[in-house]
Amino acid sequence: DAGRARALALSTLLMGLPGTPFLFQGEELGLENGCVPREQAQDPVARRTEAVGRDGARTPLPWAPGPGWGFTDGPQTWLPMEGRTEADTVAVQRTDPSSMLHRYRALIALRDALPDLRRQPVEWVGEDGPVVAYRRGDAIVAANCGGQPSSFTPPDGAWVVVFSSNHDGESQPAGDEVVLAAHQAVVLTS
Repeated sequence: DAGRARALALSTLLMGLPGTPFLFQGEELGLENGCVPREQAQDPVARRTEAVGRDGARTPLPWAPGPGWGFTDGPQTWLPMEGRTEADTVAVQRTDPSSMLHRYRALIALRDALPDLRRQPVEWVGEDGPVVAYRRGDAIVAANCGGQPSSFTPPDGAWVVVFSSNHDGESQPAGDEVVLAAHQAVVLTS
């Protein structure tokens, strides 16, 4: 799904930039805003105006399949959960190594394991185009923000792909040119 791929690619870029990264509830599961019909809106602003309101971003986290989605034992959640599937739940994603939850966990662990991603200055590298890339010490983060495959030439050195937003090429030497799929991001180390 292109939306989830874009979200993870951009999160990969953000995880290596200065500052404290944070995730909004459900981002680590790849959840999109929920669809809350107007008559079920709880947001006071949305109830008084024609505005969409914030409720779509505040639907309960789907913890487990079943009634109440593991969020409540009641017959329904405080906001509707239409459109959610079992694959969206924490319980299912915990068991799927290719899930968004596992990708985010790997990305956060990598940020913790590579001090250069937290301590070294940012040096923007690469050329104009759909690939955005920067170097922080012995780490490079690159993301293809375009809808077509695109290549990136890392600075001289022996680089290894240690994280890929779509699993492609992890633990492999990067070579002279890294080809990124549409909406793919990688982290390289030397």
